[in-house]
Amino acid sequence: MTVSSLLSTQRAVAIKEGFIPAEIRAFIAEYVGMGVEQITDTTHFMDDLDIDRLDRLELMILIEDLTGVELLDDEMEEIELVGDLIDRVASLDHERTAAMLVSRKVMRRRM
Repeated sequence: MTVSSLLSTQRAVAIKEGFIPAEIRAFIAEYVGMGVEQITDTTHFMDDLDIDRLDRLELMILIEDLTGVELLDDEMEEIELVGDLIDRVASLDHERTAAMLVSRKVMRRRM
């Protein structure tokens, strides 16, 4: 395993277990007016939070702005649980980080 892939993996784990999940949960809790302790990976947007389809899409767009990742429209439609949203955001952030590392390697080779 290279140093860059190790760093990328560590970043993905940190995102999954730390800052981004906590930030997303806190943001959702504020959005729906609940305590953050009530927002878990198994919290269902419609069933548990009473968020309809349009509110869920609005919330996900706000989370895109918060995290700097871009969810596809189809992905937004399919995400029903808070944990699914966190996993997808972490995955997209990991992909973005990996792409940046590859880009840096290419730039170094050209120099």
